[in-house]
Amino acid sequence: MSNKLFNFDLERMKKALASPSHAMPSNLSFKEFQEWMKSKSTKD
Repeated sequence: MSNKLFNFDLERMKKALASPSHAMPSNLSFKEFQEWMKSKSTKD
């Protein structure tokens, strides 16, 4: 067994922290939720 339990990718973590965050609206139907999620997604 290796002594290294975790492999942290610091650059990936920094990129994730720098990305925008969104607060989910409440009381959405499933379809409305899907549309909201699609509107917040980005393609890199």
